[in-house]
Amino acid sequence: MRQNLFASKGFDLRRGYARALPFCETLTIVLALVLIHRPMAGHVPERYWLFMLQVGTSYSVWRGGWKAGLISLGISTIIAAYFYLPPRHSLAIANTEDTICIVIYLILGISIIGIGGLHQRRYEISQEHADNLQKMNKRLERLNNQLDLALQKRNRDLMELKIWAADEYA
Repeated sequence: MRQNLFASKGFDLRRGYARALPFCETLTIVLALVLIHRPMAGHVPERYWLFMLQVGTSYSVWRGGWKAGLISLGISTIIAAYFYLPPRHSLAIANTEDTICIVIYLILGISIIGIGGLHQRRYEISQEHADNLQKMNKRLERLNNQLDLALQKRNRDLMELKIWAADEYA
């Protein structure tokens, strides 16, 4: 009963889940990187952890497109400013070096999103072309079958005409 209620409104739960999955995966990756940071703190300079979060942006662009990439870049920038850059647990950026790191991080993230978005669009176009080729191939096959049937009919008609002519003029 519940499924029919959703179906009547044009709601498809699986399609909604499929759309949300890349965002959830990206959030999971970014949070996993934040958790990895804790045990390794002190071994790697804090500013370098900022660039580890680009993994989440790259993955989200690859998996969910440029919108997911922008969301991931925004979330990871906030996480980076909050957890990795001094003063900790504040969104304030203390010095010029950290500001430069954030700017470089954003430029790199936007570049990744742009390149990934272009790649995804090219892939979508190639998929559309492949789908069109399959449709054309099926149509060509149908037309070829119709042509074969027409040729068989013409050959039968020609045979009947030959038999009739032989009987008529014999």
